[in-house]
Amino acid sequence: MTLNAFVFQPQELFDGIAGPRIQRQVVQCLAQNPDVILIDFEQVKFIDSIGLGALVGALKHVNDSGKQLYLCSLCEQASAMFKLTSMEQVFTIFSDRQAFERSVLNRQISKRQQTIIQRAA
Repeated sequence: MTLNAFVFQPQELFDGIAGPRIQRQVVQCLAQNPDVILIDFEQVKFIDSIGLGALVGALKHVNDSGKQLYLCSLCEQASAMFKLTSMEQVFTIFSDRQAFERSVLNRQISKRQQTIIQRAA
């Protein structure tokens, strides 16, 4: 049993160039029917308003496809921007990738196992 998870790892700046590029990549990966999508911001030091807007656009596409988009490892500046704009209420954000894996991936695997057990019954 495999879980189809796509992970994006932007570098340094998530701005008017990187944000829309990741948004396009997220939309393109939806054609491969992922179970979950994670954008890991561990290497990002700064997010601007255009980058944030691109994330909102990506979230809309993901939600429209019935999938889930998660974020993790936001730097202090990004966390402050998300709080200031109330985006921390819109996105599901994890402190780091390990927290994401413990919560989301384990839950997705459990759901799949339950489905297989129910089908077998």
